[in-house]
Amino acid sequence: MDSYSITDSSNRIIRNTFTVTMITYVLSSLTSSLGSMIDGVVIGQFLGVDAMAAFGLASPVLIVFALVGAVLSSGARNRFTLMVGKGDMAGARGVFTLSMVLSVGISVALMLLTMVFATPLCILLGAQGSAAELLDQTRGYLLGFSIGLPGMNASRVLYGYMAIDNDRQLTVISSLALTLVDIVLDVLIAAAGGGTFGMGLATAVSHYVQMGVLLLHFRRKDRLIHFSLKDIRWKEAAAMIGKGLPVGAGRVSNPARSVIFNQILAGVAAAEGARFADVYLKGGDTHTACHVMSLTESVDIPELTAGRMPRNAGECLADSRLWSEKDIGATLTLGEDNEEDTLSLFARGSFQIVGLARSPRYISA
Repeated sequence: MDSYSITDSSNRIIRNTFTVTMITYVLSSLTSSLGSMIDGVVIGQFLGVDAMAAFGLASPVLIVFALVGAVLSSGARNRFTLMVGKGDMAGARGVFTLSMVLSVGISVALMLLTMVFATPLCILLGAQGSAAELLDQTRGYLLGFSIGLPGMNASRVLYGYMAIDNDRQLTVISSLALTLVDIVLDVLIAAAGGGTFGMGLATAVSHYVQMGVLLLHFRRKDRLIHFSLKDIRWKEAAAMIGKGLPVGAGRVSNPARSVIFNQILAGVAAAEGARFADVYLKGGDTHTACHVMSLTESVDIPELTAGRMPRNAGECLADSRLWSEKDIGATLTLGEDNEEDTLSLFARGSFQIVGLARSPRYISA
């Protein structure tokens, strides 16, 4: 009877420990992606196709940002439990403190680097060529999101200690707080006409809210984790990162593949050449048939003979064989006789001639 009771009690302890550990692990894995998942839904619903495409371009970098917390959390848990098992509580305090210092310090460095190199980073991600119009929105989201990196990665590291210190409720509450705050802020920003920067900033704020909830754990007097700068052993950094690297290694392949794929798509898009349509242009009481082509950046580039190249979507070049320099500044308007399918290809109904050119698509006699 006594043997059965002991066995039953041991099984119950194992089950409870496993349950707590699994819940904490799942929530820990979600903490770095919940915000961006919510952003994806709200951006797709309220900001349109271009904003959603920009968010997609930024996604590989978000995964890399989260690697800091994932690697440090895994490695720190390993080293912390080892120190506690040895009875080295000063070493355990040092591991905890070092993991927090590294997570915040590396995140601040990444935040500053993102702010300085946001534009070339977005170009590397694929915001170039036919996708160049996505550059501003991709950059905006990354800048807003990067402000929350210290909070995001610090929360991820803190999550790892919650299971060890048996504080399951706080992990659940912090995840709910992150979700609620991010949804509310995203909807408010979308309703106010905010862009991708606002969406990224909303996620940043929600990560700091989550971190604030997790820090409530330090009100407990019986906690195992303590912040102590004097107990830091800097050589533990290498051991901590080494133990956590296997967790991050598998996650690097996905963002790397996405970046390479986006680069290939950008090249293919450039090689596809211009889109074209035959339209009627309105001119007084008559309608003139005209062949219209979109401009490309790397193939079939027209040779400018007068004026300048278009700088925005409301400007165009005219064929130098049919128009003269006196026509520069004139407005070309699509006629009402065009079919709906043809008109749907254009974002606007009129264009101003800013230059004359010869197209390499036609052979001159």
